[in-house]
Amino acid sequence: MALPLVADDVEFGDAVAALQNYSLITATKDAISVHRLVQMILRDRLTKDDEKKWAEAAAQLLYDAFSSHQDGRTTRPSCAALMPHVLHAKEHAERLGITSDTVAALLNVAGWCLQDQADFSTARLFHEQALKIRRAVYGDEHPSVATSLNNLGVVLEKLGDYARAKKCHEEALGIYETLYGDKDPSVATSLNNLGLVLYELGDYAQAKEQFEHAIRIYKAVCGDGHPEAATSIDNLGLVFMTLGGYAQAKKCHERALTIKRTVFGKNHPSVATSLYHLGLVLWSMGDHAKAKKHLEQALAIRRAVYGSKHPNTLEVLYSLRYTGGATRR
Repeated sequence: MALPLVADDVEFGDAVAALQNYSLITATKDAISVHRLVQMILRDRLTKDDEKKWAEAAAQLLYDAFSSHQDGRTTRPSCAALMPHVLHAKEHAERLGITSDTVAALLNVAGWCLQDQADFSTARLFHEQALKIRRAVYGDEHPSVATSLNNLGVVLEKLGDYARAKKCHEEALGIYETLYGDKDPSVATSLNNLGLVLYELGDYAQAKEQFEHAIRIYKAVCGDGHPEAATSIDNLGLVFMTLGGYAQAKKCHERALTIKRTVFGKNHPSVATSLYHLGLVLWSMGDHAKAKKHLEQALAIRRAVYGSKHPNTLEVLYSLRYTGGATRR
């Protein structure tokens, strides 16, 4: 939602200057804040319908600000800056009983940002509320509901709640299969996510089946070099490695790494994942020199993307220390 005044930079600047002259706002190069007393007075004058209207408008503006969140390397600082505003928008939506997909979409994308920051507990709350809203808006058999189920399942898996995560992914998969049949990337994504939960539960045979099924769909619909196919190939490699099939695992991780480097370049976090997995396999195969090289490359990428204290970085660091190749920082 864009007001006519905001659309004109000159008029917008004049309006900001006037409001500053009356000490109603504080403006910096990066942000504008409204005095709390002014906020209270404005809210008191709004009807319930007006409050809902403006709460939805705020949610839309925040969603638009998040819409560029495609790569954590470039958007993590801005996402962190927006998060306090999202929390306020979430509270207002709950208080006003707003059930709109605008709010659900905001909660969804903010939840992904929180996952990226490893704040899985808060992300779970966001995805749970998004799912509740989307069920109220669309019913139980809608692709947006399946999307929220998938996202919630991913967070629950990270939190170790595998039983509930499995249930979410199975429900999402059922919705997608009913809507799209067996030849859609959404089905493949659900199969992949379900496979990860089954892997964590120790059901390696079923996990392998889900990953292979996902790979077949990705290859048929998106082509052999699609990055989502590479993710499932990587995950299939984890199953082979766990079962002692190191040669097969190595082949999977090398294939995934090639695809990801072609699509994303050399310094993407997804590339780091394949390097990490390949390093673990090479270590198990006794090729310790190459293993350390791959693990060190993975560590460098994750440090650059996530920082030194993020769980994704520490995961590689601990593996390197185990192999004797880590540097302390």
